[in-house]
Amino acid sequence: MGNKYTRFRILLVGAFFLISFLAIAAKAIHLQVYRSPWLSQKASDQYEQSSTTSGKRGIIYDRNLREMAVSIDVTSVAASAPAERHQVHRQSAGRHLKFGCPQNPT
Repeated sequence: MGNKYTRFRILLVGAFFLISFLAIAAKAIHLQVYRSPWLSQKASDQYEQSSTTSGKRGIIYDRNLREMAVSIDVTSVAASAPAERHQVHRQSAGRHLKFGCPQNPT
């Protein structure tokens, strides 16, 4: 009689794990196949961000009261190196960001 009870418990635990695995697999398929556009948009919304920093400082004068350093407003673009995995993306980004680099007259 104990043998039947042990076999039942093993089948019950096996069925529990099988149902759990199938539920996780179904959720993964649902997310990756049917919700991929939504996930892609959500990921890019979390990754791409713009921030404004207030770095306004006063003017620095030398001992003759001539301006040595002043604050100016600039636009800054930053990229995370690990995010750029393919050379094609780096070349494309370089072409789009040329406006901030001085041009060589060659």
